[in-house]
Amino acid sequence: MKLLVCSDGSERGSTVLALARRIAVAGRAEVTVFGVTGAEVQEDTVYEGLRRTLKEYERNGINVELVTRRGDPVTEIIKKTRETKYDLVMIGTHRKADERAVIPPAKAYAIIEEVDPPVFVAVGDDRPLARILVCTGGGPCIATAVSVTAQLARSLPAAVTLLTVLPNLGGLHASLLMRREADAEALLRSNSALARDLGAEKRSLEASGIEVTVRLRYGLVADEILKELDQGDHDLVVVGACPDPNAWRRYLIGNVTREIVHRADHPILVVRGTQSVPSLVQRIRRAIARMIRDVRGRKP
Repeated sequence: MKLLVCSDGSERGSTVLALARRIAVAGRAEVTVFGVTGAEVQEDTVYEGLRRTLKEYERNGINVELVTRRGDPVTEIIKKTRETKYDLVMIGTHRKADERAVIPPAKAYAIIEEVDPPVFVAVGDDRPLARILVCTGGGPCIATAVSVTAQLARSLPAAVTLLTVLPNLGGLHASLLMRREADAEALLRSNSALARDLGAEKRSLEASGIEVTVRLRYGLVADEILKELDQGDHDLVVVGACPDPNAWRRYLIGNVTREIVHRADHPILVVRGTQSVPSLVQRIRRAIARMIRDVRGRKP
């Protein structure tokens, strides 16, 4: 496993370095600490700030190298990921209220959109990474995220919660299912596409020896994910991203990931899927084909 850990060597960038050390020790990873300086900052200053970190990494048995460059952090980080293949890119950010952000949330999201590897956005304080929240709606986009989560949770180790957010249908859900825990069990017992996807994700994680819980929430996706983070006991939230979304799909799906990156006060792992979501036309064609097969199957 190869990690690219981006930091400016300052105190405000200490969280990403601490979390990276935790992941590197657990996963026996090779680490490149990448320090990018603006025109007003000397590379030597960044190097000195990061050299102490390297000593801590080496004391923990981590194979680590230090690379420093001058330029725009977003541009240089994207360029670095294209020069060398990494399994995980780690960057640090803070909320908009903190003007000292290592990389502002908007620029963090710009990196997420441009690089191929999963991106770990370190927000807030250092955490044990013992409880991981995976946001899933089933389908192809989240499959890679579940696989990456399994590797991470197995090495740390960590327990995983699979969270699905459904539209709030008011009295309909209230009359059918009284508790979220019961809702999750009922959903998993159903034969819906979402149930099959959730069941497969749960089984794949459990096959790796990971403790898995399934939770449902009702409402707007981004809002409910953020509520779960506030109310639950989670150290890391994992979200998927579809490759090359069109403008409409970017509006519907991409904005959820963007909102999480901008608003969450927990570390975030964004994993780009390897399969794109079928277009609306493709989904309609498939639905019609299934209906035709069902009708033909019912004929005597």
